Amino acid sequence: RYSCRSWPMPFNSSSNSGISCCSRSPVLRRGAEADLPLLPLGGAANALVAAPVCGKERVLGVIAADHPSGGRSVDENDKEGLMLFAGAVGLAIETTTLFKSLAQSEARYRTVLENSPEAVLGLSIKHHIHTWNKGAEIIFGYSAAEVLGKPGSILFSDEPQATKSLVAEIMEKGSVRDRAVAGTTKDGARLE
Repeated sequence: RYSCRSWPMPFNSSSNSGISCCSRSPVLRRGAEADLPLLPLGGAANALVAAPVCGKERVLGVIAADHPSGGRSVDENDKEGLMLFAGAVGLAIETTTLFKSLAQSEARYRTVLENSPEAVLGLSIKHHIHTWNKGAEIIFGYSAAEVLGKPGSILFSDEPQATKSLVAEIMEKGSVRDRAVAGTTKDGARLE
């Protein structure tokens, strides 16, 4: 019979959780050492193992395991197994945190991109339009649905040499700012 419990654990330099956190390694306690106020139901364990749940830069928590009623004491194998499990839990928590941070960053980027009054467009390595904001829609007259996936040359068809030069500069530097190339709107008007 297995059970899973969650409760506040004492944390000081001599507690199982404290030793495990400070050393960033699992702790196995036997006999009287294991009989700490870790068992919420008042039971006593003949052995207890605690392993830190570590993130990249800090300890996120501690997982402790005992076997007070099963007749089998926890041992070194349990200590190593719990450390592997705690490592996987730490990695999962860090990954979840990273994905949340990435989603928030993407949302901020999208807000800035969509609300910029300037035309912001992105080209793929094959020079097809893959990013298009409202500023570009207003300036060029095309909706995103009309241009996404299309070659960038539809916007700069009047000056093929200037367009090639611009694309070469983008490929060399990764991005270009404040470079003027005459464009063409959806209705054929020339943009200077």
